[in-house]
Amino acid sequence: PIRVVSNIADILREASLMERSLAGLEWKAGAMPGGWPIGGHIHLGTKIDGDFAIGAEQGACLLDQYVGAICAMVEGPEGTARRATSGYGKASACREQDHGFEYRTPASWLTSPHVAAGMLCLSKTVIYEAINNPDAKFGNHNTAPYINSGNVNVLRGKFSGIWADITRMKLYQEYKQFIDVLYFLVDKKLTWEPSVSMKVAWGIEDPEVSLPHRMSLSAIWSRYNQEVCHG
Repeated sequence: PIRVVSNIADILREASLMERSLAGLEWKAGAMPGGWPIGGHIHLGTKIDGDFAIGAEQGACLLDQYVGAICAMVEGPEGTARRATSGYGKASACREQDHGFEYRTPASWLTSPHVAAGMLCLSKTVIYEAINNPDAKFGNHNTAPYINSGNVNVLRGKFSGIWADITRMKLYQEYKQFIDVLYFLVDKKLTWEPSVSMKVAWGIEDPEVSLPHRMSLSAIWSRYNQEVCHG
């Protein structure tokens, strides 16, 4: 997942270098920027030796308990409007793919590399747990109705149990520094919108400033850590 985030950062920078007008535009992610609902669909490679290790619907239901619930808690009030007015981003939304499945509930998590890394690392952690840990114990947190209604207060009431499950998962320690950004946002009741612009959060400076080629994700992380980006 971190390589994917690094690739996204490279694409954004290289596109801005090839077409400098892109760097001069205002960039938006999230749930409904400008009133348009957009998604942050996550593809999971669950096909092993020609067979699906977990079905799309089962995988999406598991992700609702953790990724979908946390997304609803940090995406801000526009997420509620997105689901109410467009029907887009409902709980358990998924699509089977040749490589596994696509989880279609989250809004666009490209607000910053920190949020992107947290969302992708958590998604991998949950599905890895389901496939590779025969003793996995997933709570039945019943998040779907509250994701669909955008009832953040109820989801917050479930958060301690949700987080306890996450910290017991096998990959949590490996991705802890990235996943914990999501804990920070939920705990502080912050949204995933950075206090700086989306361009700055991704390491894209003013278009008049020379843009570096292939800035490392670690450099972005160091300069725009969670305290800077999320106040």
